Amino acid sequence: MTIRIKKDRIEFDGYTLFETSEGFFFSGQITGCQIQDAFQGTVAGISAAGYATPGPINTIDKFPFASEVNNVTNVGTLPATVYYSTGVSSQTHGYSAGGNSGGVIVSTINRFPFASFGTAVQTCNISYNNYASSSNSSRENGYVVGGSCVPTGVTQNRIEKFPFATIASSVNVASMTCGTREGMSIGGSNSPTHGYIAGGTPNRSVPTTTANIEKFLFATDSTATFVGSLSGGARSRGSGSSSTTSGYMAGGYGNNFLDKFPFATDSNSTNIGCLSSLSIGGQAGVSSTTNGYSLGGYSPVTLVATACIFKYPFSSDSNASCVASLRAGVSVPAGFQD
Repeated sequence: MTIRIKKDRIEFDGYTLFETSEGFFFSGQITGCQIQDAFQGTVAGISAAGYATPGPINTIDKFPFASEVNNVTNVGTLPATVYYSTGVSSQTHGYSAGGNSGGVIVSTINRFPFASFGTAVQTCNISYNNYASSSNSSRENGYVVGGSCVPTGVTQNRIEKFPFATIASSVNVASMTCGTREGMSIGGSNSPTHGYIAGGTPNRSVPTTTANIEKFLFATDSTATFVGSLSGGARSRGSGSSSTTSGYMAGGYGNNFLDKFPFATDSNSTNIGCLSSLSIGGQAGVSSTTNGYSLGGYSPVTLVATACIFKYPFSSDSNASCVASLRAGVSVPAGFQD
């Protein structure tokens, strides 16, 4: 194709783009245009903060989707060390919300640009001190779901929303339908229209877990609805990811299953593979356009935090494989995708 740039128009072979009094006019037809959703990245996966022996950290690390093997670099920091925060991604920024900072539960939302990273800046707050929550991202808004508001584990069923376009603290817009809980799928799963929440712990003082999968509609601030159950039964703190058609739940305290559930229908998840031979919980979920990733985590068998970056393809149902390593073993980090 020959492109000619003139003073008043751009010519593409036999077609022309030019300005009129009402805006731009193109004489041809545009086909195959796709707007990338915030819940799938095209450039890199990102891990921020978490718990790495001997304590919480504040680093922001990045790995490129095109060559993730041994290519993790430190690109920035959060304002304070924190773990059990949750990650939200817009098309231009990452948002780290809440968390446990040295035994103090915080409500801060810290933002960093994908274009330059550096030190994240506190821009606003969740409406309550919160940690161990799930998160979701639409095109326009970030969501913080459930979690605990005090160290002893008083769980919440709130769905909090904050806008990407302006600097504003989150507001409570809806609730989960299956009761209060923390430790749902870290990173959450998102369709173009709904946010999904999977698993979790209703009450830390009574350590039971749930297999519930719920969804809520981005377009309306309404209570989430129950859609099905995880195939491997109850578990908490697995990682969530999203293809364009399905949500995924990887691992969690309870089993090492890799589960998949369809967005088109409300149904139970199916087991399509495993993370490893061990139960891994406390990972961060990340989504590219072709793969899901599960970052870090903690094994209740070995009692050690892992540095593994697990990867599983959306195109086929198969086990996740450890394709690379974070710079150190870390549990309950926040995950993002650029």
